[in-house]
Amino acid sequence: NRSEAEDMIQNLKDFEEMLGAVGVQVIFGNNFMYCLIMFIPVLGPFYGSYVLYSTGRVLSAIGSAAGTDPLLLFASLFIYPHAWMEYISYSLAISESFWLLYSLSKYRLEGFRRELTNASKAVAVCAVLLLLAAFVEVSLMQFAPT
Repeated sequence: NRSEAEDMIQNLKDFEEMLGAVGVQVIFGNNFMYCLIMFIPVLGPFYGSYVLYSTGRVLSAIGSAAGTDPLLLFASLFIYPHAWMEYISYSLAISESFWLLYSLSKYRLEGFRRELTNASKAVAVCAVLLLLAAFVEVSLMQFAPT
């Protein structure tokens, strides 16, 4: 509803003000924490779906307050490179959670241990991508008109 959308918009504005002081650390830390949870077998894909749902709610609130279509808002996010980097990281994390579960169920503990080496490489790739995404996002926010 309209009041819930306005509350979300106000929270978003407060968050943007805070980002001016500690931008990259907060964005990277927040996104990396979400990403690490998505690596957990069984829980990760459900948590990733919840994160996507929450993002959709915020976009819907912004669209409602601005009088624009939330789907158009969602599609326009992918103009920015940081959105692609975050999307790839989250997709990689959720995929690896499935691989960990598959390895555990098919090859038991030995296969799970082998897959953990792949998971650690995926975590490192996600960390680099999310750090780059945070730098890009903060840079875009600094140059964006207010």
